[in-house]
Amino acid sequence: MTIYKDFAELLLPEGILTYYDLIDFNKEGENISIYLSEKAEIPIAYKNEKYRLNGFLPEVTIKDFPIREYKVQLKIKRRRWLLTDSNSKITRDLILLASGTRITKSFADFLKELARYSSDKYGKS
Repeated sequence: MTIYKDFAELLLPEGILTYYDLIDFNKEGENISIYLSEKAEIPIAYKNEKYRLNGFLPEVTIKDFPIREYKVQLKIKRRRWLLTDSNSKITRDLILLASGTRITKSFADFLKELARYSSDKYGKS
């Protein structure tokens, strides 16, 4: 089964499979939806605290690099934990997003570079 994980790592944002499991995918029309669920491993900063799983946050949809002629959407389910001593709920930060967007950082960087190249090519600045 490791060949599938290795292949998935090539298609997904770098490091995402450290914190998320690939649970499903769906190809419909011109879209591919990739479903990821956060692993049940509490963030390291809280590892020494008493905790229990406390469900999931609403699913987040993030646009990522296209694959061939298909638009790609990452459908991510993030976990929530309850720190039992303080009764505080915590979540892991979703660091994949470009600030103020619903696209991955690497895809946003690519689009910025593409826009810069296009404006240079046509003499706009």
